[in-house]
Amino acid sequence: MEEEKKARTCWRCDSYEPYFTKTYIGIKRERVGYCMRKREIVKKDTPACEAFCGRRARDISRRKDCALRALGGIAQDMNVLKTILCDETEDRAEALRQTTSELKYYLKKYEETKNK
Repeated sequence: MEEEKKARTCWRCDSYEPYFTKTYIGIKRERVGYCMRKREIVKKDTPACEAFCGRRARDISRRKDCALRALGGIAQDMNVLKTILCDETEDRAEALRQTTSELKYYLKKYEETKNK
C-alpha cells in the first residue's frame, strides 16, 4: 500500500496543513509540510519559507532579520532611483540652458537683421 500525502503550505506558515500518512495501522500525522515558495517538501527541522510565524525567540529574531533585509533592499532601490532622478534632472536642466542660450542667440540675430 502506498503512502498518501497531502499539504498545502510550509509547516512554519500560519496556514500550515500537515501531511497525513496512510499506513497499515492507521492514519499518522507527520510534522512535514509543503513550502509553496520553494515548491518542495519541508521536514521538521528544515527551514522553509521566510513567511513563517512562530512564538519562539529564534523565530521572532529570524522574522526581524527578514524584515531588515527587505528594508535594506528597499533603501538601496530608493538610493538608486534618487541617483537616476538627480541625473535626469541635471540633464534636463543642461538641455534647457542650452536651448535658452540658442534661442537668445537667434533672437539677437533676428533683431539685428530686422534693424538693418
